Amino acid sequence: MNKKAILLYPFTSIDTSCIGYAFEKNLINKGYEVVTLSMLHKSGQYRHDVEIEASELIKKGYNADFILATDYGPWPGHYWNKNNFQNVKLVYEEGDEPQAMRSHAQKAINSDLILTPDYRCQKIYTEKFNKNCVWFTQFAIKDVYLKSLDVKRDNSCVTTCGMDRGPVSSFLHSKLGEKFINKRVYGPQHADFLSSGTVVFQESKHKEITRRVFEGAALGKLVIADRPDEDTNYKSLLTEDEEVVWYDSKEDALEKIEYFLQNPEKANEIGLKALYRDWE
Repeated sequence: MNKKAILLYPFTSIDTSCIGYAFEKNLINKGYEVVTLSMLHKSGQYRHDVEIEASELIKKGYNADFILATDYGPWPGHYWNKNNFQNVKLVYEEGDEPQAMRSHAQKAINSDLILTPDYRCQKIYTEKFNKNCVWFTQFAIKDVYLKSLDVKRDNSCVTTCGMDRGPVSSFLHSKLGEKFINKRVYGPQHADFLSSGTVVFQESKHKEITRRVFEGAALGKLVIADRPDEDTNYKSLLTEDEEVVWYDSKEDALEKIEYFLQNPEKANEIGLKALYRDWE
């Protein structure tokens, strides 16, 4: 009997830059037949009935082993509960935690299995709510982010993604000027943008281990990011100053960035160590 799964994803269509693509491809590689359903209307507004569509599929004979929902928080998920899905496992992947945890909470509690990118949230779900929850770290999609190392790059700039990152980003832009390139890029072009400079910079909102750390590593780029909270278990992932560089203040960030812009070969060495480390 074929293994079957239903995948709910928060995009109007799956492309190679979204997490839904990664899940779909990996499930197929593991022998699953997968039906994908968008959580969004064509207008981009979240649907209130995507779970009903999944339920109708099951009633018509599509005997899914589980339904996997990938959510950044806004999806309503009104019908996402065991009363409506008694004979199928509900797996909930929670992008953008910890900031979206309040939006996720009820949907998470109604799930059989939770996948969270934040170690602190994992502890809350397991210890406070007694849920089956796995620390499922942020990641970069192989097909998009593993680029040719022969691509011509500008060895004199910093790339970062997000116009409202915070005071450190503003400070760096004031000091580095045009060398600090901060813009929002979507789709596969996001990886091309991040790989175009010497350093990938990140300023998190909640001292979390952000997706940018893994995207930069998969590009073979040096990532300089603010040091996460001790409770994030960040030390178990990448070796400081060998595979990633953490900063502790805006002045510290500026000093480290200027050093690596002047020494791009050292930046390249750290980026490649992160790229080629054994992630298994």
